[in-house]
Amino acid sequence: MTGALTVLEDSLRRDGLSPLDLLGDGAGVVPFAHYPDGDLYDRVTRSQAYFHVHAAGMAGHFHLFLRPGGMPPGMVALAGPTDAPAHLGAIALDDQGWPVAVFATNRWVTGEAWYGGADIIRMLPCFRLDLPAPFARLGQWLTAFVATHGDVLARLALLRERELGDGGMDDESLEVLARLSLV
Repeated sequence: MTGALTVLEDSLRRDGLSPLDLLGDGAGVVPFAHYPDGDLYDRVTRSQAYFHVHAAGMAGHFHLFLRPGGMPPGMVALAGPTDAPAHLGAIALDDQGWPVAVFATNRWVTGEAWYGGADIIRMLPCFRLDLPAPFARLGQWLTAFVATHGDVLARLALLRERELGDGGMDDESLEVLARLSLV
């Protein structure tokens, strides 16, 4: 870890918190519901994120996106709606709410526009969530996470392409295309 992420995570630990705690009370999390309601969204950078779980008792994960208007010039989706976001990756959390892995999903999972791995890599530095209270600190953490782990997310973008192969975007047996451990 470097710089901002180290400072933020040290501060969270001193306060007895994890990144997940920054969402507020986690009691009663409903599977597949997005947290916070309406997602985390920066209207200037077009960065977006949300947290969810797939089953009660699951640790859950954050999905990270960049929408058109926040992407570098020349980005062209290879598949999907042209106004849909690009999925930059997801951050898997442990039971204490700390990141343990990143993973990439197939296009049908998130309804994203599909961009090639090289384009996803060009988008990573554009991800920034500058949010008002009560989610300012979470936005800072997610931004610092992407900046710090950009190399891992870049590898992930290339791995997902390799795993997908030809014609796999609509194959619902292919859900998680790649996963890289952080621990």
